[in-house]
Amino acid sequence: MPRNTILRLVSLTVLLAACNGPREVTVEVMVLDLDANPIVAPNLPLVILPYDRDSLLDLLERQAARPRPHVATLDSLFAAFRVPYLEVARAAHAVGRYRDSMTTLKTAMDTLPRGDEAYRLRFQLFAQLSDSLERSEARREQATTALRRARRTFVPLNDSLRHEVRDWEETTFRGYDSLVTALADRTDRTGLTDTTDSAGHATMRVGRGAWWVYARAWDVEDPNSEWYWNVQITGDTVRLDDRNGNRLPTY
Repeated sequence: MPRNTILRLVSLTVLLAACNGPREVTVEVMVLDLDANPIVAPNLPLVILPYDRDSLLDLLERQAARPRPHVATLDSLFAAFRVPYLEVARAAHAVGRYRDSMTTLKTAMDTLPRGDEAYRLRFQLFAQLSDSLERSEARREQATTALRRARRTFVPLNDSLRHEVRDWEETTFRGYDSLVTALADRTDRTGLTDTTDSAGHATMRVGRGAWWVYARAWDVEDPNSEWYWNVQITGDTVRLDDRNGNRLPTY
């Protein structure tokens, strides 16, 4: 890493460090479930950094001898695999939802006389749910068969291409740790780590200056994708969700 590049980054970090004093910050994390509903993200590791990690990674990537390999091929491969995977996930989700509804309904039916009108109506609904469950189970089995076929094609090619990507990343980002160490030495600030609680929250005290919260979470719709956040902390509370996160492929 050129010395003048490090000095420019350090100067910017020092300038930002003068902006804010020590304070307590709460991070809240929400992700999307298979129905695209926001849900809390418990037990999620968080990293609080006194610099913008994306800027450092972008800098190193711009200096790489060649661009990241196989991006288009892997994107196409991931997109094709996502179709049967998502079908299995949604069918399994539906099976679980119907079973839960039937369990709840049966509990209510057990408290009613069988000759009661309320029992008769609930029994009809139970039969409808049972039919829906049977169809969902059949769809899940069909989707699982399709996913097995897709995996036989996906895995060998994916492993080969990702091996080359990992080699490229190892070379391209080799200077990252040295750059971060230089920033820490010159600014006397290092990162913090924490984990969200059962409500998807984490509270910590940060020192003076600008800070960014960095986190990754599994994308339930795609095994080759993840939610990624690198968000500057601008107040006492920062919320990470689908509005300020990015779905990124896991090359």
